[in-house]
Amino acid sequence: MTWILAAATKEDFRKRTQLETIERLDQIRRQIEIPNSSQLAAVVDAWKNGRGSEKERNELRRNLRLLEFFAAGVNSGALSYETTKRLSGKVLMGYYKKLSGFIKEAQKQKNNRNDWAEIELLCEKIRLDVQNESETDEDE
Repeated sequence: MTWILAAATKEDFRKRTQLETIERLDQIRRQIEIPNSSQLAAVVDAWKNGRGSEKERNELRRNLRLLEFFAAGVNSGALSYETTKRLSGKVLMGYYKKLSGFIKEAQKQKNNRNDWAEIELLCEKIRLDVQNESETDEDE
């Protein structure tokens, strides 16, 4: 009887984690505003040259904090990696790809490679999983 309760509890936890992940993904999609690639490149270029708007950089940092907080939840296991990968893996990788120039410049400016490490880790894991899945599909 105990193993039945344990299994039911585990399944309940898994479902709650999936629902929480879906809710967090929805929040991110509604709250995040990332400029297009050319606008981002202009912000990064201006920053490198000591110009540009602090307001623009702060807005990008706000977006990155949302992504970083979410990624930390997924990487720690508090949110579901599989649900994230299935529902928004490519979207998150797209955000990361667009923001990577800004991330690299922020790390360089602060001399801190650990800034935004959670989103980098999550996107790299998703990228490798997608790559491995496509290689497995080709083998079959």
